Amino acid sequence: MKIYDVLMNTPLGKRKGELKAKIENGKLIGFLSLFGHTEPIEGTVDENGNCFLRGKFITLMQSVDFTADGTIDFDALRLAVKGDCGYYEIMGQRRRQGENDIK
Repeated sequence: MKIYDVLMNTPLGKRKGELKAKIENGKLIGFLSLFGHTEPIEGTVDENGNCFLRGKFITLMQSVDFTADGTIDFDALRLAVKGDCGYYEIMGQRRRQGENDIK
């Protein structure tokens, strides 16, 4: 499973998190950790790294179902996230083996 350290741009500033992804036969399954919660995600990835994901994240105020499209590869990811409460961008870098978890 690949682990990416991510930043999500929100109206209240950048939020740190992590995305864990297993990509196999064009399918992605994993977990997105944001706002102190970890939720499952799933989607598809083509041979060029273009992806479509769906899942949810939980904030202090609400649970938000989302879809996201973008790119994911060995080193980085970039996602455009669309949910009930707007549009957000998530960018991330793959965590190198032995690096500490996000605090």
